[in-house]
Amino acid sequence: SDCYSTAYVSSNASAGGLVGRSTSSLTIEKSNSTGTVTTTTGNYSGGLVGFDGGTLNISNRYSTAVVTSSGTCAGGLIGQMEGGVISHCRIEGRVENNVTGITLGSESNVAYTAGVVGYAINGALIEDCTLAGDVATMGRYAAGIVSRIDNSTVRNCTVLNTAEVSNVSHYCGGIVALMTGNDSLVDGCRFEGRVNTSYPIAGAIVGSVTAGKVTNSISTRTSFTTSYEGYSGGIVGQIYTATASDIAIIDHCAAYGQVEGAYNIGGIVGYIYHPVAGAYAGITNCAVVGSKLI
Repeated sequence: SDCYSTAYVSSNASAGGLVGRSTSSLTIEKSNSTGTVTTTTGNYSGGLVGFDGGTLNISNRYSTAVVTSSGTCAGGLIGQMEGGVISHCRIEGRVENNVTGITLGSESNVAYTAGVVGYAINGALIEDCTLAGDVATMGRYAAGIVSRIDNSTVRNCTVLNTAEVSNVSHYCGGIVALMTGNDSLVDGCRFEGRVNTSYPIAGAIVGSVTAGKVTNSISTRTSFTTSYEGYSGGIVGQIYTATASDIAIIDHCAAYGQVEGAYNIGGIVGYIYHPVAGAYAGITNCAVVGSKLI
């Protein structure tokens, strides 16, 4: 606890302001970071921790660090976390990813870049965090709080109106870029900033939902711009339930502000697609209030 970093940290992979890589129990409290963290060729960069595969607990954290990466999984605090908790943190720095040429599965230029965590899996919890800085990537999956969550939770997080989330490829979300797993949850979040992406699947709260729940969340005073053909939504860009067991639910959400794009624009969801029988998507108790769809 009570750690402070102003260092310039550079590594080929797994770079963090305090810890590069951890696979054990790790607790960090009341610690600040104002330095620069860079990965030059590999993955996992974070203002605090590059990669955590153990039991992580981070709380009461303040960061103005600049995180730059040329690989996948970059976050203002953590590059990738596999379980654990991050709570009551504020990020005012910048996360930038210049990824090119990285392929995961069938996708190219996978960046997983976000203001707090690049990639969260295995029941990770990110709650009561605030982003006032910027996120920018040349690759896929950019978000204000967590780029991708897989059976994990983002709760009571806010992206302020001073923040911008931008990319020049697919999947951009004000809070989360991609949700997978029926146990994934985005709840009680608020987006006030700007989403700017060239090749959209973009939403002010979540870019794309394959499974999970988005509940009790608001996008307000949002300037939201996309280019070219894609899907843009005031809450979610697209719902794409890819398997018969996938369940996606949007409940008690509200969208304000402006949503602007070339094609397939929705006040709540831009596009819903079920390629297989048995999958389910539901939108309940939602509102679009004074929004401008262009």
